[in-house]
Amino acid sequence: MIFIRIYFILNIGLVFLTIFYYFSKKKEYPLSTLKYVLLVVLIIMIFLFIINLEMFTSTQNLELLENLIGSSLSQLMLFSSIIFYISSFFITDSTIIELEKPSRYKSRKGSIEMGKVIDNKRTRYNFFLLLKDLERHMFVYGATGTGKSNFLQYFLMNLKKHYNLKKHYNIPFLY
Repeated sequence: MIFIRIYFILNIGLVFLTIFYYFSKKKEYPLSTLKYVLLVVLIIMIFLFIINLEMFTSTQNLELLENLIGSSLSQLMLFSSIIFYISSFFITDSTIIELEKPSRYKSRKGSIEMGKVIDNKRTRYNFFLLLKDLERHMFVYGATGTGKSNFLQYFLMNLKKHYNLKKHYNIPFLY
């Protein structure tokens, strides 16, 4: 039957697309629009399968070997596409380092005001750094023009102003 042939060809395309999406996500290529296209196509193909379930399972339509093979392979490809699509959501990005935000209690322990803790684009609370934390290495990074130099200048000037007033602290730095 012509529907089973068309459905078979569509499932071949769907399998290739889901495998392509799966491996592109493994290689960390940004294909976010393909995720939604695949979801819509998968839903349509499942819907077509459910509507025409009688055609796929009826012995009258499956008498021809071609219809039997086409129907079986179409079902196999549809379910393998679903498996590849779902398993692509469990691929994690190994290059992203997610830092936990400090608790409100821990962020108040220090005496050097650094800024604010922001979570989901909302300012939560102030963050203070301990003086002994400055004995460790610090790394400030960001894109050009995001204020790294201004941050460091502001930070060092406030550090010198705040701690050089106290006699037992003498924090040398070059600016």
